[in-house]
Amino acid sequence: MSFFSNTSTTKYSSNVAVFSDTDPDTLVDIIQTAILNNQDISTSITSGYLYGTATQANSYYKYGRDYFTQGLPDSKNEVVGIDYDAIEIVLEGNRR
Repeated sequence: MSFFSNTSTTKYSSNVAVFSDTDPDTLVDIIQTAILNNQDISTSITSGYLYGTATQANSYYKYGRDYFTQGLPDSKNEVVGIDYDAIEIVLEGNRR
């Protein structure tokens, strides 16, 4: 809300999951990548778990939780239903 007016601003954003720390195929992915790139498998496994995406994301999360002055953002999950018939009508140029 502005200081001298009655106007308010609402912000909306959406997120898409880029990775999942519960991914059961992380080790398989590391091994396959090492084989395809002709790299040492044991070194790739060590590097993957020490410096991989999940480790970095966990570090960013901990920083945001413990040190970022604004704290972590609040969120809620919403599922929006899509009316496919309405979309088809608009795309065909026949408004209701």
